[in-house]
Amino acid sequence: MNGYLRVASIMPNVFVGNPLKNLNSIKDEILKANTLSVKFCVLPELCLTGNNLQSLYFDRNILNDAKAALFSLLTFSSELDMVIIVSLPFELNDNIYEVASIIKSGNILGFVPKNVFKFNNDNKEYFSILNQNIENVTLYDSERNIQYSFPFSNDLLFSNDKFKFSIAFDNVINKNLKSDLVANITSIPETINIDSCIKEIKNISKNENCIIVTSTPGPSESTEHYSYFGRSIICENGDIIAKNDILTNHILVSDVDLDINVFNSSNNFEYKPFKEVSFSFSNFISNPVTEKLFRDFDKTPYIIKSIKPYSFCMHIINILSIALAKRMNSLECNNLVIGVSGGLDSTIALLICKKTIEFLSLSNSNIHAYSMPGYGTTQLANNNVANLLKSLDVKLNIIDITNSLNIHFNDINHDISIANVTFENAQARERTQILMDIANDINGIVVGTGDLSEIALGFSTYNGDQMSMYNINASLPKTLIKYILNTIAEENIKTKNNILLADTLKNILHFPISPELLPTENGVLIQKTEEILGSYEIHDFILYYYLKYNFDAKKIFDLAIRTFVYNNNEHNYNEEYIKNCINIFFNRFYKAQFKRTCSPASPDIGLPNLNSHYSFKMPSDANINIKI
Repeated sequence: MNGYLRVASIMPNVFVGNPLKNLNSIKDEILKANTLSVKFCVLPELCLTGNNLQSLYFDRNILNDAKAALFSLLTFSSELDMVIIVSLPFELNDNIYEVASIIKSGNILGFVPKNVFKFNNDNKEYFSILNQNIENVTLYDSERNIQYSFPFSNDLLFSNDKFKFSIAFDNVINKNLKSDLVANITSIPETINIDSCIKEIKNISKNENCIIVTSTPGPSESTEHYSYFGRSIICENGDIIAKNDILTNHILVSDVDLDINVFNSSNNFEYKPFKEVSFSFSNFISNPVTEKLFRDFDKTPYIIKSIKPYSFCMHIINILSIALAKRMNSLECNNLVIGVSGGLDSTIALLICKKTIEFLSLSNSNIHAYSMPGYGTTQLANNNVANLLKSLDVKLNIIDITNSLNIHFNDINHDISIANVTFENAQARERTQILMDIANDINGIVVGTGDLSEIALGFSTYNGDQMSMYNINASLPKTLIKYILNTIAEENIKTKNNILLADTLKNILHFPISPELLPTENGVLIQKTEEILGSYEIHDFILYYYLKYNFDAKKIFDLAIRTFVYNNNEHNYNEEYIKNCINIFFNRFYKAQFKRTCSPASPDIGLPNLNSHYSFKMPSDANINIKI
């Protein structure tokens, strides 16, 4: 594992046109960052001089003071194990350039000039564009008798054994450099369109699979033409993991995950930068799991928190309903056949069926819902099914499968008192056979209910509940299903629209997750999935980071114990429990691929999933043994 890099976006007070005074403000903020063990520090555009000096950029007094301030900052940084990126106006060969100076422990690693002026177009009038890279530029600090030699180019890539970084101005990233981290120096002004600029940063981070540290001028900047709020943003692969409270915070610190970009270089061409500059840290912090990071990891990453809950949930329901409606139209059928058990999965599938029928302007009678109680079905589950269908005005059909199973077990000479895998799977296959045959009889399709979490763990019966004619739940993990059902329940309580539905959903949410395939004991459920597999909350966390970032088991273990044990006040789990969940997950995950390769078609909602037809592929006979 590459671990975490502590980064900072700094917003010092700026005294317009006074580089030496700005220097002291910058030093103060850098010292604060150093006390927090920051290793990578980005400062706002032209903060040494001010971002709107106009013709004063040609003033030799300011140019000389800016250079003197840079020399002082180099001396100041000599004892700091930190990369510092500060921009300033710089004169070279009778041209004035805006450059980002990359400083590390008293040395200049390079200058990167700005060639594109996207937000503050006024500055384009005063700064030159570099047309030819320069291998070595020499600067001499006569006061300290130190000479600095460094490359001057737009195509500089800075690297060590942990990560590579590059410089960007105004969200214009050199995509060819393929860096893990981008220092984005920009002068985004505060306008009514500021949200679109922030969204652009997120999209670039996601599309380029990189970390972006953005630093913009603050309210102490000149307001000759624009107003600035100091929008500091730290974005990791499309997710904003930290942003400042505008107008107040002068320093934004976060720990970025260097392992996220491990598969960054996926292009078929090889691009070599003009120069790759090496640097190193004398002490790269390992960040032990017991230490609080300057960031949090979401316990339920499949649930998007930036969207209002009900809007988020109904958007998902609508996506899946439209997909199901299209499948019905393509097959020229008007009937949906679904098995309902009173569990989470069949409940949300039924809600999607209901919405689909509404889209198609069909009657509720086109939904054929079947409860098929067996040896392990509880009365509470039966009650939930009855109330759910009543609340949705859908007819309940009941077929008790125990008689059919008794005949079947007699046919295959299976002792009914032996509740083994044959005993369990026969029930799942019997239910699937019933649904398939009914669908044939009424020109309908069987709607699958197996969710993403079960598909990942292989917790389904091959050619039983694994099979359907269209599986609308395949992109929904268990934690997201619970969230959607709870949100719908809360909305109905709030609006008093369907109290019976709300109460029934709440009952279903509190009922233990179970396939109900083993006989009950005095009517009490004994088969509880999470006692067998471990918490779905942990399994969905594992699945998300495995699919989205290709993290290995050790990395996921590190993330999980940080999230659920040491940085969590609830302390629901311990290290051993999480380790056991991870081992169970990977053991079952690889072995279950043979079920996934012949899964029915399913719609994708845009979250990491296992749709083997499109996104995730692997051989069914892979012999992989993962254990931590």
